[in-house]
Amino acid sequence: MLSFFGEGALLSGLREELTGQVGWLFYLVPPFLVSLSFLFFKIKSDIGRPNVPAGFAILFAGLAGITQAGLLGETLWSIAADAISAEGAILVYLGVLMIGVIVLLNTSLDHFVNFLIAGATKLFELIGNALTSLTKSHPKPLFGQEKLPLKIKG
Repeated sequence: MLSFFGEGALLSGLREELTGQVGWLFYLVPPFLVSLSFLFFKIKSDIGRPNVPAGFAILFAGLAGITQAGLLGETLWSIAADAISAEGAILVYLGVLMIGVIVLLNTSLDHFVNFLIAGATKLFELIGNALTSLTKSHPKPLFGQEKLPLKIKG
């Protein structure tokens, strides 16, 4: 993978071609190819299951479409935006991203939604606690005025 990002005439040409075709997503091509290669070996691991490269490919397509990365992303975006609308294309690609994560992690929709709801609840609680600590009145003075005031004689 290090040679994928190295210098050289062939590798520079490969990098330029991948950048033109898939944009910034060319950084995700080596992990996708590695996960795809695990299908050809008899690896008894969770990463060797077919859902990993399939979910990765769906996630890749969703990211390419929603970010319009490279020629592939621009083509996917124009197809979806012309068929429905720009707002609809965003919703479609967010759905594709969600499906890609579900397939990649081999989880069910209810576990994924429960995870999102629990995360959003914790985030709102954290923000609410931070705002209440900033806005609540402090009963004692901030700068040590609980001591007797100084008396100046003279």
